[in-house]
Amino acid sequence: FHLLLQKMNVCHITCGFDFKYASKNSGNVDTLQNQDYFNVSVIDSVNSKNEKISSSRIEPLIQSGKIDLANDLLGYMYSIEHGFKRGSTLLKFPTANLGPNADYLVPSSGVYAGFVCVNDIFYGAMINVGNNPTFENKKVSIEAHIFDFDQDIYDQRVRFFFLKKTRNEIRFNGF
Repeated sequence: FHLLLQKMNVCHITCGFDFKYASKNSGNVDTLQNQDYFNVSVIDSVNSKNEKISSSRIEPLIQSGKIDLANDLLGYMYSIEHGFKRGSTLLKFPTANLGPNADYLVPSSGVYAGFVCVNDIFYGAMINVGNNPTFENKKVSIEAHIFDFDQDIYDQRVRFFFLKKTRNEIRFNGF
């Protein structure tokens, strides 16, 4: 690992105080600091309510829909980005949609208060995560109704920011 990083011309690494690497986590902060190929900076534990802030603590919060708690630990709003077009034709109000992506850490199904960033401008939005039971979708989708917005953003890069889960998904009759 050290030689690989040296060959990649790595000059400096920053890691957490409990960082482990290599087979069976045999590498740690000490082994990093005791090599001569690059410099190492170690970040002390960052705590909240006497618990370490870490991805293993934040990811379950996001996946269970506790976005507001995850955001507190992150220090910023959790977000994911990019698009299919449905709302403007079926629902008579436009929506921005994110296709499923294995790289996303998707919040639990439900409706979230949030924002959508389009061309570096933030707009208030209601974001739905789930199977849209009204339409009996088989796949999970992530779609946002952007308030007071009527631009065509089809095929544009957008980012959804999740503020707080407001309710679970429900089926609406009449469609």
